[in-house]
Amino acid sequence: MKYKLFISLGFVFLALGLFSSLYVSYLASPSTRTTLHISLPDNNIDSSLLGHNIAEKVYYNISITGDRHVNLNISFYDDRDVFIGGLYLEDASRNSSGWIILPESPYRIQAESTCATCRSRLDISLYYARFDRNVTDVLTLFGMFTSILGMSLLTGGLYEYLAKKKLEQKQNTQENTTEPGYTY
Repeated sequence: MKYKLFISLGFVFLALGLFSSLYVSYLASPSTRTTLHISLPDNNIDSSLLGHNIAEKVYYNISITGDRHVNLNISFYDDRDVFIGGLYLEDASRNSSGWIILPESPYRIQAESTCATCRSRLDISLYYARFDRNVTDVLTLFGMFTSILGMSLLTGGLYEYLAKKKLEQKQNTQENTTEPGYTY
């Protein structure tokens, strides 16, 4: 009956690994939103402080209303106020969206438009994940090890179960082949 314990523990550890991996995926998904507004020609610059523990992968959605063909520069800075990457849209004639992957975690964002004659409104929405990388690393390792342990226990339990069934089947065939009443 040891195989039942192995199989049960295998399923429990596999479930722990799966739930741990799903939780890490949830933590790393872009669930925080920051919106910047630029109204041309009066207000051509806007910035926002994002804070610490921001993922390097940022999704942006830029909505332009009014005069089209606007030049837009979006810059990302780290906590030392050093430029780490950005996005430049020249002569933007339609709404734009996409992903930008930065070399390190951004701390501050600044959006600036250089159109003195435009009468436009730009709404820039950024979606990003805010998480502690140490926690996600530990949860990832925990999920990996519990999944491997669960698969090992499940495989060992199933192997023991099949070996026991095969042994019982072999003993039953040996008992059926000997004829009762004859002793040598």
